[in-house]
Amino acid sequence: MKGIVRTGLAAILGAALFYALPRPGILAATQELIGFLALLMAGLLPAMTLTATILRGEGISARRVEEYAGALRLQLRFWAVLFAASAIATAAISFAKVFSATGVSFSWSIRSLHVTEGSIVGLSLILAGASIGVVLQRLYPAYQGLQSLLTLNVNMAKSEAMSRDRALRDGLSLGLDLIRNPPEYGERPMPEPTGTPV
Repeated sequence: MKGIVRTGLAAILGAALFYALPRPGILAATQELIGFLALLMAGLLPAMTLTATILRGEGISARRVEEYAGALRLQLRFWAVLFAASAIATAAISFAKVFSATGVSFSWSIRSLHVTEGSIVGLSLILAGASIGVVLQRLYPAYQGLQSLLTLNVNMAKSEAMSRDRALRDGLSLGLDLIRNPPEYGERPMPEPTGTPV
């Protein structure tokens, strides 16, 4: 519940900021904003793939696998929301850029509702601001999510290594109590060395 409230507040703050900032200034920075969002989305896809494929069953119990699977589902949902917010912000900025271009004229009316290119640009920038607010609010938790994936990977690697060590130790000790020396071993005297010592 706290996460939803934080996300909502970040969206409202981002929308208010983009509404208050000078529109020409935001439109002048669209290329930089889209570059940042594209870079973020390009990094999110491998993180989502890693989250979906990191879990292996070697060396851990079935109960632990279920626990990890639940946590990884939440992690995957987190990445998906961050990716969706970045995609919505990119689309909204692109819409604002298209309808604010020189020579673009648009007008649409239905009853008392009148939509022009200026109102589309304004709504697009508010939506972009809300989405970017969500993205910025989730950047540090995204870093924490990557840390948790690293911890999970290390824990599973340790479990696998301990399981291998245990199997190796058990294999070496298997049947040691059945090993017997031949009866004559140690009863025969050692032969005397021949020749002169060097």
